[in-house]
Amino acid sequence: MIGDPSDGTEFPSYDTSFGQARLWYSQKLEPARPLFNTPFVARMHGPLEMRCLQGALDVVVDRHESLRTRIVDDDGVPRQHVDGTRVSIEVLDARTWTPAGTTQFIDAFAISPFDLRCGPLLRVTLVRTAAMSYLLLINAHHAVIDGWSFQILSRELSQTYAALAAGQAPELGELSVQYGDFAEWQRDVLGSGRFDDQRTFWRQELSQWPLELQIPIDSNRPAVRNSSCGAVPFALSVETVKQLRALARRLGGTVHMALMTAFQVFLSDLTGQERFTVGATVTGRRSAAVDELIGFFANTIALRADCSTTPSFTILFERVRRTALRAYENQDLPFDEIVRAVNPPRNSARTPLFQAILTFCAHPLAQLRLPGVEIDHMVLAPSGGAHTDIDLVMYDTGNTILSYLLYPSTLVERHRASKWVDAFNSVLARAIADPDAPVFAANRAIRTITPPKEASGEVVEPPASTATSELREVFEHIWASVLGHAPVSVEADFFSAGGDSLLAVRLLARIEVRTGTQLQLSEFIRVPTIAGLSHLYHGAEADRDPIVAATRKPTRASFGQHRMWFMQNMFPGSSTYNVPYAVRVRGSLDVELVRRAIGHIAARHEVLRTRLRSNADVLEQHVEDESRIEVGVSHLGDAWSGNHARSFVDSVISVPFDLSVLPLIRLHVGRFGSDDQVLVIVMHHAVSDGWSFGVFARELSQLYNAYLTGDPIPLVPLTIQYGDFAEWQHNCLNSGQWGAQIAYWHSAHRDWPLLELPTDRPRPGTPSQAGASIAFTVPERVWDTVRAAARRLGGSVHMVAMTAFQTMLHRVSGQGRFIVGTAVTGRTRASLGDSIGYFANTIPVKADFVGNPPPDEAFARVRRQLLMSYANQDVPLDRIVHELSRSGSPAVPLLSAVFTYGPQPLEDLELSGAVLEPFAVLPATARTDLTIELADGDRPTGILEYSTDLFVDCTAQRFIRTFLQELATWRP
Repeated sequence: MIGDPSDGTEFPSYDTSFGQARLWYSQKLEPARPLFNTPFVARMHGPLEMRCLQGALDVVVDRHESLRTRIVDDDGVPRQHVDGTRVSIEVLDARTWTPAGTTQFIDAFAISPFDLRCGPLLRVTLVRTAAMSYLLLINAHHAVIDGWSFQILSRELSQTYAALAAGQAPELGELSVQYGDFAEWQRDVLGSGRFDDQRTFWRQELSQWPLELQIPIDSNRPAVRNSSCGAVPFALSVETVKQLRALARRLGGTVHMALMTAFQVFLSDLTGQERFTVGATVTGRRSAAVDELIGFFANTIALRADCSTTPSFTILFERVRRTALRAYENQDLPFDEIVRAVNPPRNSARTPLFQAILTFCAHPLAQLRLPGVEIDHMVLAPSGGAHTDIDLVMYDTGNTILSYLLYPSTLVERHRASKWVDAFNSVLARAIADPDAPVFAANRAIRTITPPKEASGEVVEPPASTATSELREVFEHIWASVLGHAPVSVEADFFSAGGDSLLAVRLLARIEVRTGTQLQLSEFIRVPTIAGLSHLYHGAEADRDPIVAATRKPTRASFGQHRMWFMQNMFPGSSTYNVPYAVRVRGSLDVELVRRAIGHIAARHEVLRTRLRSNADVLEQHVEDESRIEVGVSHLGDAWSGNHARSFVDSVISVPFDLSVLPLIRLHVGRFGSDDQVLVIVMHHAVSDGWSFGVFARELSQLYNAYLTGDPIPLVPLTIQYGDFAEWQHNCLNSGQWGAQIAYWHSAHRDWPLLELPTDRPRPGTPSQAGASIAFTVPERVWDTVRAAARRLGGSVHMVAMTAFQTMLHRVSGQGRFIVGTAVTGRTRASLGDSIGYFANTIPVKADFVGNPPPDEAFARVRRQLLMSYANQDVPLDRIVHELSRSGSPAVPLLSAVFTYGPQPLEDLELSGAVLEPFAVLPATARTDLTIELADGDRPTGILEYSTDLFVDCTAQRFIRTFLQELATWRP
């Protein structure tokens, strides 16, 4: 016993536990490095009672001797000294701090070292960021706490805080033992020989097993290991975690076992090794007497990894499960004693027994609950030091798994560590998708460089197939041309990197042009990586149903054209399905060169010379030799007038087409003087779509500029025409090729509720298609946040924006479940990428807000539904409606609200000698009750189109405000 000189109180002194002794010795080697700090942060919002929080902390610290313990040097031997230290909460007002200043403070708090000789070894700081918003920062030395203990700390703080806030006395009960009692028991048991069987187990388990993991590194490994580290944080989404739990249950094990299996696959892919060891943490609490104690009970053990014979995930999971269960039965032997029993060759450059470790547990603050206070958990990756070459730490919050990967920064570059995270996530995705298939990456694709030789500057490049290497470079180059940046690794997810379905089609189209091989969109969606592209390319069979030149002439109309013909007959003289775009052209515009270019484009694309005609109840496409397309010119004044330009554009776009008469495209130039004009391009939807306008704009630019400079025509001849696609479409439906997709729509959406928005006016029996449009702009800072959220959540900007759209509709309608629509390209064959025509399709997407999910979970639901819809997008909307048996109910349409997202259709239009500016086109028609079209670009813009049969202008304005508010709620 030792005394407190202030009041004569005596406090106990104990031997250290084996774990504490190991930390003490390690700290001696690098005394200034915060190797064993355990920092955590929680965001808090609400009426926090500071008095109750400090009172609760006082009760818990007084209850657990470990939180009042320091470790002193007693003649070269560490020893625990307990005293009466009080842990005071430091309160700081950060309301005037910049975000960067707050981040710097958190980082400094996390890495501020502890001195084991001086208490307290627990620090708590409360940072006030707004009137009722706080950051709670907790940091403790590992010698007095572990993951399980943090949960006890959180739970007891919560219970005590609640009691004090209610004016009641806390009731936590008495502890029968303290941590010091455990430490002395541990030493007594070890000295008695009771752990000898466990010592024998570890010797037999590991003595003949490969213990060195050859992880790729970027620098020479020094003779003595350095613990300097970097960290790559990441998170598993709500949906992924849900699927992971289901997978673990199905395989008869735990989530920890599933993660360990994926970790071993990742390490085997990374190193090329089939047998090695992996570290794992265990609670070390095999006695119920210590279940409610705070202290350092956790132990580290080594698990054998056997990835030989390239097993499926299911088979490897069973190996991991059996190995883990054997190890758990022998977890009492302290790690240093396991090392002594195995007696591996001494190597000061590496950690003994393993060089990679997985730590998985509940989030330490997951049980922190304070009445009236909302708490959001954060991961604060410690940068004090890495314990091995790869430390993977994963915290289960109940919904998500917040994680970080620690790596030795003196050996490994950060970009390589980021690739490791992508590769691990890819293993998890493949396992969830099909646990019974080989989940190992082909050719060990993520092992891009072999480890340098120890203490030498020689780097050995592994032998590789030249063809495979060149093919990968081709794919990476095309990826970069589509997304604007190269993939960070062969396992980087295309959609997480900013891609969407439109860009995926463009990617596959360019791959086909470069390689001559068609890859299917539905297959790429399942493996959206460079490695996946390589697998699809090498494993693709000969295309069973290629789009070839049709033998039937004239060809049948496509399903989309059938729908346009039907709508024209129902609403004759309507301009609802005109597809208009306009651009202001400042500078010289040679109208004659525009005419020449349009003529060339029409000659290339038969669809622009096509009219529809019914022949014996068969709707056919008739291709004419001449397009009859004119470019009209009107003089609107000597100086630019926005009002005159608007009136001119409205007059051009409102003129209806007749699908049986050419042309179905018109261009008109409104001139203001000699060097300012507005160019209007209108096509009927039966011959065009949004993607087609992009093709049209690129070809118009290339031809116009070539004519202007006298350069050769740069366009490659087309191999198929739109009529060939229409015949292929009919053949696919008639032959049963789409049977699985039709079955999906029938089963997945049949009983899902329709959206019923509250309206300002009664819904008419037959809609008139009368409408109005309102243009809006998304603030740049909001759009930056949306893009960052998409990257964080592992999805696309389209998915984040669709979540905001659905959330808006959920709030307006009060419905928890409903159906919305979204537009897809319909170009699931890469050969269609450079074609003009009506390929687009509108597909239903289920919206599910049951249980009021938080934004990240709502996003996960949207992402899952969108990906499933993308994979089944070939089936035309009319056929989907038929399968859902909703066509006979016109009162509430199947798709009363639609969201579309894509690039600015004319963003690729470049005319030499002129500066182009988008000019918003606002049709006075409506195809649905409510449609939001969002166009990406430097200044993201949107148009809300609404039915004036149902809504007044102020309601439409409110829709826009609510949508923008939902976009602004995302955190990066």
